[in-house]
Amino acid sequence: MALLKTLLLFFFIAVSSTINAQNILSGKVIDYESGEVIVGANVYINNTTIGCATNKDGVFFIKNVPEGKQELVISFVGYDLISYEFISSQLQKNLDFKLKKKTHHLNEVIISGGFRVVTNEPYHWDKFVATFIGKTPFSDKCIIQNKEDIELRLYEKNGLVPVLKAYAKKPIVIINEALGYKIEYDLEQYQSKSFTRNFTGKAYFTELTDKASKSKTKTREAAYYGSVTHFLRSVYHNTLKEQGFHLRSIERNVNVEKKKYVDRISKMDKNKVQDFFINKNDNLFGDSSSYVRSLLFQPDFKPDVPSKNLIKESEVKIDNKNGIVVLKAKDSLFSVEYSKPLANIIHRFYLKNSSSSHESIKSVFRLKPNIEVVINPKINSVTRGMGLEGFFSNFYGISTMLPEDFEPSS
Repeated sequence: MALLKTLLLFFFIAVSSTINAQNILSGKVIDYESGEVIVGANVYINNTTIGCATNKDGVFFIKNVPEGKQELVISFVGYDLISYEFISSQLQKNLDFKLKKKTHHLNEVIISGGFRVVTNEPYHWDKFVATFIGKTPFSDKCIIQNKEDIELRLYEKNGLVPVLKAYAKKPIVIINEALGYKIEYDLEQYQSKSFTRNFTGKAYFTELTDKASKSKTKTREAAYYGSVTHFLRSVYHNTLKEQGFHLRSIERNVNVEKKKYVDRISKMDKNKVQDFFINKNDNLFGDSSSYVRSLLFQPDFKPDVPSKNLIKESEVKIDNKNGIVVLKAKDSLFSVEYSKPLANIIHRFYLKNSSSSHESIKSVFRLKPNIEVVINPKINSVTRGMGLEGFFSNFYGISTMLPEDFEPSS
């Protein structure tokens, strides 16, 4: 009997160790050329609080690796970032990564084409902050700590609508007092022009305090419900209707008038075009000049026409052969409407700042061609394979961004 108990205990310990081992990720980070260990490199699951810094031996050890297809990020100042995708059920026990030193710094980059550095111009810096941090109820409590590591460049090629781009030589450090997080954001690209803005990157979250207060938890839940993360989790669990999300196909109409003039201008003499925009010379279009200038600042598309019929839950995801869940839809462009009440702090802000004449919370979800959007039970990378417009884009930015391992209390 004693032997049986011992065997059962041994079996239990062995099984527990195997299960635990499946949730652990470990390895070493070294310099690609010298082979020396790199101390203090950030190693983390993208968009989460799950990660650590390498120790004095260059070793990292991460517990609680989430299920599904994940993205591990290895980042250190002065080195090129590494992004490593893996499936948790097929994870290797030890992973070693070799980081390559960056070949240049920002002030050494030479790019053909005209741009000027506008980081210290208040108008352009404020525009960057407004579109990167976002215009949300939490914006005022969200601060970029290392402006000196960011460079803004304004491209005014051919005199067309200016394009603002941002580059960072180190992770952008953001302190979000409203939600209680420090975010280290490895910016990959940022671009803003006219009515659109797009940025991608990798985010590592750490708690500002050891334990979130009740008020912080309530604020985090306000940011969660109705968000992209909430939507993707609902898709995965087939609970779209239950969670208040309704999907419709939409027809997109090009702003034909704007496109006509953009095409004409692209074929004109560059110096004359520049003279038309910068010096307000009206020779190109005569009496129509003011109209043309205003037209080019209009959106590329007219208001969308939504279908009367809802998209069924069964039509927006598939399981592929490897057991990975992929977001698919019969149409690559569809609207997402959230019908449940938003938290008061979000709802009041939305009504005050929305250009919509009604209270419905609508977004546009665009699946990019030839890119799979993998969705997991909990953690998803929302920066690849999809485009967001409307509520998802306008009222959610870094200041409302939650780590994707966040769980609401209800």
